[in-house]
Amino acid sequence: MTLLKKTIPVLLGLFLFSFTLPAQNKVGVKTNLVSDALLSPNLGVDFVIAKHWSLDLQASFSAWDSWGGASLRHVLFQPEVRYWLCDHLARHFFALHLLGGKCDVGGFDYLDFTMPKDVNLSNFATRRYDGWGLGAGLSWGYDFVLGTHWNLEVEVGAGYVYLNYDITEISSGDSMGTDVRKNYFGPTKAALNLIYVF
Repeated sequence: MTLLKKTIPVLLGLFLFSFTLPAQNKVGVKTNLVSDALLSPNLGVDFVIAKHWSLDLQASFSAWDSWGGASLRHVLFQPEVRYWLCDHLARHFFALHLLGGKCDVGGFDYLDFTMPKDVNLSNFATRRYDGWGLGAGLSWGYDFVLGTHWNLEVEVGAGYVYLNYDITEISSGDSMGTDVRKNYFGPTKAALNLIYVF
């Protein structure tokens, strides 16, 4: 619950910040439907910073603490700079994104393809991983204009993430590893964003 209390003001601040921008700038407020489906509420703001350039600020969190011993708590920040081939919030764009976050997950079976190959997923259901990560990547996206104020955006990206975490056996509470460090190369972004444009 503490993670939730710390994250909500950040997300609210991002949303309110969008209303302090000059009126001539287009601003999009968005949610990633993929993250929503994975029980990770999120909010993003995309606004123009120069011709063909925009800054996208996104944050997501999950405060699901336990159901049958499982934990899916995390907070993730993923800002990015976008270059639009056409107009802001329309058609193709390329982006450089950064990411940083903290997590406490474990106690349930998870999708194999989302974890680094050297993480032993056969133990994931009985162990908890608590740590943080920092990374960067490149992405491509496309904005479909649905109407005057609504867009649907698809974005995929790949890059590098440095991970540092502790492993705990859930049943006994014994430490199975501390300060474990991993380098991950692979997908870093998958988004289907529903956007409201001001």
